[in-house]
Amino acid sequence: MTIAPITLAPATRTLTLPASLRPNASTDLFAQATGYVRERRVDIGQSVAAGDVLAILDVPLLDEQLNSARAALAEAEAARNVLSRNLDLAKTTLERWKSVDPPGAVSQQELDEKHSAFESASASLAAGEAAIVSRRADVQRLEQGQAFARILAPFAGTITARNLEVGDYVSGAGSGPALFRIADSSTLRAYVDVPQSFAAGVVAGSSARVKLREQPGQSFQGTIARTSGALDERTRTLHVEIRVPNEKGALLSGSYAEVELELARALRPVIVPGAALLVRAEGPRVAVVDAENHLRYLPVQLGRDLGSEVEITQGLTGDERVVVNMADELAEGSLVEAIPLPVAAAPAKAK
Repeated sequence: MTIAPITLAPATRTLTLPASLRPNASTDLFAQATGYVRERRVDIGQSVAAGDVLAILDVPLLDEQLNSARAALAEAEAARNVLSRNLDLAKTTLERWKSVDPPGAVSQQELDEKHSAFESASASLAAGEAAIVSRRADVQRLEQGQAFARILAPFAGTITARNLEVGDYVSGAGSGPALFRIADSSTLRAYVDVPQSFAAGVVAGSSARVKLREQPGQSFQGTIARTSGALDERTRTLHVEIRVPNEKGALLSGSYAEVELELARALRPVIVPGAALLVRAEGPRVAVVDAENHLRYLPVQLGRDLGSEVEITQGLTGDERVVVNMADELAEGSLVEAIPLPVAAAPAKAK
């Protein structure tokens, strides 16, 4: 019986999956104020910092409303001052009438009238104070709306789209197209869906390599940031996010890429020559020669077909002497002579 060497598969395996590179952050910017574009300060491809002014709008209607609100606030404050003086006068009058000497010189009805006038003045002043609060809120709301006339960058990034020109009318209702699109590509995100059979080997914090077909021979190092923590019931895959540093801008967001993951094997399969596999009605078998040179047929579970070799996931430990190219099938337990396969004819080890 000719026997051939067998090996254990490597402790890790490389899985290559397609991915699309996305920016770390990306958003469309819309106007929150209605008006006309007075000034545009940036264009496509320009880098901006957080808080930079991208455009300035003229908002004449809002300006008019703000002026009216400020005038109404000033009027309410002036009215409050008059009401405050009226309250002081009513209070002083009431105190004088209460202190008239001798007691009883004034009627109770007159005292009640003075007391009622004081309470009325107090209520009028409270209403005046409430009116000021309301007018001040109107002014603050309109001032905030006026601040929206300056379109600001929410974070540092690159302008990837621009849809306005000086003089354009823009609506604060957000019904039109976005004024700008900004993207932060200093770090890119790649999402891959790992099949269930490989999901156990995915660990957050482990490394990954990103490759682009248009840059052969070059790879970019990334890190597994997180996983979905559960398999998609439709596809039986694990959703994985990979972060790729891109400070130099060598990678473009939106690019198609391939991600290589080095995944640890929970169980290392045994790799045997394809000629050692016996296909039986009861399932695949492998013939081995035991220590006493007796022939044994072991049931095995198959893994990947590697061409001239086959992965055995269950049934072998890696220490067996496997028979190849059996010319005649012998009975279980037959005594045989084990002849090693010549080195020149030995199949190459799996990579």
